[in-house]
Amino acid sequence: MEEAPIYQDILKRGKLDILFRLVKRRFGEVNSTIQTQIRDLSNNQIDDLSEELFDFSAISDLINWLNVQKQKSGEEVQPAIEN
Repeated sequence: MEEAPIYQDILKRGKLDILFRLVKRRFGEVNSTIQTQIRDLSNNQIDDLSEELFDFSAISDLINWLNVQKQKSGEEVQPAIEN
């Protein structure tokens, strides 16, 4: 059951909902580029970010973390414009 794609999709949506609420509370509204980068994360990366978020003091910390994740996955890193 936990391996079913529909289950994983529902789980990811719930995690993203909570994560976006935490990000908004910490930094206010973030731009669409950052939102897209967060949505593109895997379930494991979402879990990691949920923990790391408490150590971030500025939006630039979030942007840097997202860029590191993209580099790890071999994707081209594009700068995210802060709010």
